[in-house]
Amino acid sequence: MWSLVRAAATLSLSLSLSMSLSLAILIVASPVGAQGRRRGTTTRRDTVTEEAREGVSARDAEEARRLFAAGMTAIDQGLWADALGSFQRAYELTRVPSALRNVALALRALGRHRAARDAFAQLLRDHALDPTTRHDVETLRDEEIARLAVLEVAGLELQPGALLRLDGEPLTDDGARPLRVEVDPATHVLVAEREGYERFVWEGELLEGGRRRVELALRPIGAPGDDTILHVLLVASAIVAVGVAASVVGWWAWNEGRIEPSYPQRLTL
Repeated sequence: MWSLVRAAATLSLSLSLSMSLSLAILIVASPVGAQGRRRGTTTRRDTVTEEAREGVSARDAEEARRLFAAGMTAIDQGLWADALGSFQRAYELTRVPSALRNVALALRALGRHRAARDAFAQLLRDHALDPTTRHDVETLRDEEIARLAVLEVAGLELQPGALLRLDGEPLTDDGARPLRVEVDPATHVLVAEREGYERFVWEGELLEGGRRRVELALRPIGAPGDDTILHVLLVASAIVAVGVAASVVGWWAWNEGRIEPSYPQRLTL
């Protein structure tokens, strides 16, 4: 009887140690490629050391390990977008900091610097990192901040109720004037709409660390546009010019005696 109890306990302990070991390997294994251990480059190991969170099941741990492997394969093939999806799901399953670090590095490689900045900031905020790793992550976060461009939207104080969309997504107005928006360096499209006004559209490219200012100019529906006013001014100017020219020519011709009276005889009373 006692031998059966001891055997069952030994088996239970072995299973527990096996699960713990698997999850520990999951924590320290980084799925971000094999290019070396330089800061900000993809590596297969991570200096993050944090014990597994309680409540992570063996199934989730195994699924995360599979996702890590898929992420590494995707990076080796240059498929960063596929790798990002694998790392994000692995982090959802385990909340392991190395997974979140891989998410941030994938976003960085894809040029999504604003999202990468936020991921690095979350890593610093939500996880206990050793001093070396924390320093590296802070440096990477600061590099992503420096890469961001700034779009300033001016004139909103004159357009109450205007709705803004940037690249098709609603733009939150925090009340600051001008409205300052951090964006990834790329070509962006800003659209402003207000009831009773024509749609305003601006498109332009912002470079890394660059800044652009856009002045909103919403025109009431039905109001003459700048082209209409210009055409009217041009026509009016042409009419005035023709009139002045005709007057000058007429005066010169009369003065030179080239225009005779219609009736050569004069009647004197």
